[in-house]
Amino acid sequence: EYDYEVGDLPEDMEESEFAKALHLARLAMHKYYVEGIDEGHEAEEAADFIRHYENKIINVHPSLIPSFCGKGFYGLHVHEAALAYGVKVTGATVHFVNEIPDGGEIILQKSVYVKKDETPESLQQRVMRQAEWQILPRATEIVAKQLRCKQDK
Repeated sequence: EYDYEVGDLPEDMEESEFAKALHLARLAMHKYYVEGIDEGHEAEEAADFIRHYENKIINVHPSLIPSFCGKGFYGLHVHEAALAYGVKVTGATVHFVNEIPDGGEIILQKSVYVKKDETPESLQQRVMRQAEWQILPRATEIVAKQLRCKQDK
């Protein structure tokens, strides 16, 4: 059982295939971005999934990569680290997913100034509203157009 709605599937894909693909995408993201690469069947399956969909999976990261990224840098941890370091500008990055956590090619970035009285929670909210939610739809359009152009060739 998955906590999402399947919606419209590609004509040649069964619901079970779509559910498995989403499960593998989530597993791959969790293995690479939260836990790091482990040994075993699940880690290999996640790695295979990422290789199979090279330059087709995107991620939005709540910092300006290469700052505050990689294993362990997700969610509030990113903003805590940025404030602890004393940065004046942070932001968000949309990038392709590869086998290196936050190591894929950058598609778009947007900066956000850090306020003097900022908390990790307030910074997280501002980065989401002022950067992540702005660039993710644009990056999705860019990637979709690139994929469409490749299919048309």
